[in-house]
Amino acid sequence: MIDLAGPRLRASHREPRWEARRKQVVVTETLLWKGLPVREGRAVPFGRIDPAEATRIFIREALGGDEALGIAAA
Repeated sequence: MIDLAGPRLRASHREPRWEARRKQVVVTETLLWKGLPVREGRAVPFGRIDPAEATRIFIREALGGDEALGIAAA
């Protein structure tokens, strides 16, 4: 189904987080076809979706926060 619908699928993303086991920021992805969920709950790399936010999450979660790096909070 996913292979056939390919370009007609729409992706929805939620819950960006640092995943230590994978050593990367991931997000939960849901693939939708005409508004119906086709695949839910798959963790995918967040860096390809929103690189700037993925970097902020990496700094905050993996490196111990902005204060540890001397970065002023925005």
